[in-house]
Amino acid sequence: MEINNDVKISDVSNFMTLEPMHLNVMPKKQNKKIAVLNMIATQFDENKKYSEAEVNEILKPVYDDFVLLRRYLIDYKFLMREKDGSCYYINK
Repeated sequence: MEINNDVKISDVSNFMTLEPMHLNVMPKKQNKKIAVLNMIATQFDENKKYSEAEVNEILKPVYDDFVLLRRYLIDYKFLMREKDGSCYYINK
């Protein structure tokens, strides 16, 4: 899924703060979850490839369960991962 830069702050404000970015609770509704993941995906440079450790370092301050967050970013195709897990990158 490509990053949508038109996500409204009001779509995610019940779930997260933006400055600094921190997710308080993962939304249960699909459309809200996608909006939150979209906002979090903006923390990644679309022209860079990341190791798993680098992805974790970006996600740790955002949400306590950063592993779940990484999994959602991959499952919803905001982040792509090489088959061998060697690098992650934004889905363009």
